[in-house]
Amino acid sequence: MNFNNYKDFKETSLYGRYITNNSIKKLIQRYICSELGTSEGNSPVYYIKLGTGPKKVLIWSQMHGNE
Repeated sequence: MNFNNYKDFKETSLYGRYITNNSIKKLIQRYICSELGTSEGNSPVYYIKLGTGPKKVLIWSQMHGNE
């Protein structure tokens, strides 16, 4: 995956003020995605793995989400 051009990898199905679990469930089949655990509100917490290589990058978004 080439990350030099934002338009090449931007996920257009995610948009708007809130991105919910229902929004990202559609992506599970398109990417390497697994359920990591559950939130305080007992909602699933997912992670999506992109790319390969020796460097690992963690991006954490919506820490408390919309619970």
